[in-house]
Amino acid sequence: MALFTPLPAPDLPRDFGTAPQAARSAPARDAHLTDLPGYIDLPWDRPWTTASGRDRDVVRVPVDAAVPARAAHGDDPRAAWLSVLALFVRRFSGQPRFPVVVTAADGRTSCAAVTVPVGGSFREAATEAARRLRTADSAAPATPAWLSGRLRAGAAADGAHPFSVALVLEPMAGEGATAGADADLTLRIRADGGVRLDYATALVDRSTAERFADHLAAIAEAAGSRPDHAVEDSDLLPERERMQLLARLTQPAPDPAGPVSVSARVAAVAARTPQAPALSQNGRVLTYRRLNEAVDRLAHRLARQGVGPGVRAAVFLERSPAYVVAELAVLRTGGVCVCLDPADSDAWIHTMLAEAGPAAVVTHGGLALRLPRAVRDRPRLIVTAEADDTAAEPGPAFPEPPADAATPSHFSYTSGSTGFPRGVETRHGAIAHLMDWAPKAFALTPDSTVSWASSPGFAISRIEWMPALAAGARLEIADRRATTGPERLHDWLSDRNVSHALLTTSTAERLWSLERSAPAGLRLLLSVGEPLRQPPPPGLPYQVALSYGSTEAAVVTCSHDARRGPSAEPAGPFAVGRPIDGVQVLLLDEADRPVPPGVVGRVHVSGPGAEGVARRAGGVLPVLEGLTATAPMLPTGDLARALPDGSLEVLGRQEDHAWVGGRSVHTKAVERALCGLAGVRDAAVLARESGGRTVLAAYVVPAGNRPFSPHRLLAELVAVLPTPARPQIWVPLDVLPRLAGGKLDRQKLAALGPALRTPPAPAAEEPAPQTPRVSSWFPAPDWG
Repeated sequence: MALFTPLPAPDLPRDFGTAPQAARSAPARDAHLTDLPGYIDLPWDRPWTTASGRDRDVVRVPVDAAVPARAAHGDDPRAAWLSVLALFVRRFSGQPRFPVVVTAADGRTSCAAVTVPVGGSFREAATEAARRLRTADSAAPATPAWLSGRLRAGAAADGAHPFSVALVLEPMAGEGATAGADADLTLRIRADGGVRLDYATALVDRSTAERFADHLAAIAEAAGSRPDHAVEDSDLLPERERMQLLARLTQPAPDPAGPVSVSARVAAVAARTPQAPALSQNGRVLTYRRLNEAVDRLAHRLARQGVGPGVRAAVFLERSPAYVVAELAVLRTGGVCVCLDPADSDAWIHTMLAEAGPAAVVTHGGLALRLPRAVRDRPRLIVTAEADDTAAEPGPAFPEPPADAATPSHFSYTSGSTGFPRGVETRHGAIAHLMDWAPKAFALTPDSTVSWASSPGFAISRIEWMPALAAGARLEIADRRATTGPERLHDWLSDRNVSHALLTTSTAERLWSLERSAPAGLRLLLSVGEPLRQPPPPGLPYQVALSYGSTEAAVVTCSHDARRGPSAEPAGPFAVGRPIDGVQVLLLDEADRPVPPGVVGRVHVSGPGAEGVARRAGGVLPVLEGLTATAPMLPTGDLARALPDGSLEVLGRQEDHAWVGGRSVHTKAVERALCGLAGVRDAAVLARESGGRTVLAAYVVPAGNRPFSPHRLLAELVAVLPTPARPQIWVPLDVLPRLAGGKLDRQKLAALGPALRTPPAPAAEEPAPQTPRVSSWFPAPDWG
């Protein structure tokens, strides 16, 4: 019995069966295809080229062709499979409307403008597909070649890569094999019940095509078994990916390789190599023995002030050896270190102290005057860090109380780059995991010289000095002058023979863009804090690594080599690598269901340091049958997708995602495009309301003496960005506003208005959070 039955045609013209296809209405065809996107944004393995459709291969879709027809109630047999194909494209691309060429069993072709109803059932999706097909059948015929040409014309106008998909019903196995051959992806439904996926091998690897086939089968099975079930409430993850996910998420975290406390690890290094250099600043060197003795002395003083296991104590000092001693001393008592940064305002320092409620504050005379009066009026709360305490005679060792992975170690604050800073408590297990992972990942040895150049209150400073000291390396501490510009930083790194440097992304990009030789001795540059916008230039004599994470997740989640050796090509600018050992990353949709590779989802993290925070913050448990043993996962607020090699591509914050002109735009991608243009030193992009609609505003720091020209920049962006992603408001700035830790201050950027006129920030030894000067506006902005 044939699978396909004659097509009902109640809405078709009377002469449809006898009139040649060319006689059908071309205007009608074009009318119902208006306002469609100029491309279909599936996660292809390679970009489209003029030769992309020539070589083809086919994979089997593991489902019977009759299965999804149960959702169609005997309507046009094309409708059920068209709805399956439409749901597949929407799931992988996020596009709710797109064109599909459909070839029926009798050879007739149509181009359907598919719209996937949001919140509907599978049956409703099939009914909508049938309605779209009737509209398409009354119009002029369309072929994949015609659709590809139309898409490519639209994509050229949008500055995007075009792709096309097709659905072909074959009357008998093997027949109709050439129909749809011009499409980049063709779903073939055979009369004998077989389903095949035909694909262009220049675009798609076989492994990706097989994964696509598994997802098409999962959608078809769900539509056939539960036709009236809401699509959004259905778990559409194929069984193969489900099992892989369960196996990954149920892997136990590795046990610490040594004591969980960094203070205890430093003591162990001091016992092994007491005369090895531990800290150095401005030529003054402190050995591990002297460092450990200073930590013991201060720990005794803190204990007399009531600091002990679980008790918070604040450290309010500049980046210096004294700061390292103070933080280690708090941890040696078993206390919880509250990290404060002198670069912050007095008002914010007072707020943090009021929230944290420390039993003591380690500081010195000058900074003590900035403490709130309630603290200064109680002298017992202040423990003075003596400048020469490290040269004193050794005293009795302080018996560090035992700690486990769940014991709190730090109370610190997020950067506040996207909102009000939040206090986050970190546990010893997260720090121990970092100390175990970093030396192996970055080849840290006792012969390494590691820089510390970030702000002391910045959580990522832990990546700099804690793993270095735990590995017995030498920590070179930058003074204020060394961090006032990329040129001075370059000279300081060379003079100190630094082998491993950690810098915020914006600083790293400026460093490797200098027109001078690389710092002597530098082997690894670690970029952290923000997504990479400008890939490192080829030929650098040192390795560039990217680390992605957050304060809540104990800083490091993923790490990635941006260049694999001096001669390697730079990797993708937003790839942040695979999750590090012991850390699990899930990308979830709005219903907290895992999304497949290639699909954009919300980043959630589980692992050392993340579980406890997730539980306290109401973290989510992914919706997946059988996923009951895993801990709640911490939402980071980022959007990302998994790349074919398993690494993570971070697209930005959820608030960086905007709908402009009905199209989804990621502002980070626009920033990357801007920073890649000649004459642009730095740039940021925000979505703004203007005249009742959403537009993009570009804040640009011109490079050198090149005049600022929005017209020139727009002309260059036409080749790389679609129309909605091109900024309509342009703001030239002398400098982007940044927080003390180096991250972009988006709140201050958003507050800029056309009436703002502020002078440049005064020159200083170490720049405070920067306030930009607006020099002109183009065009005149309407802030709504």
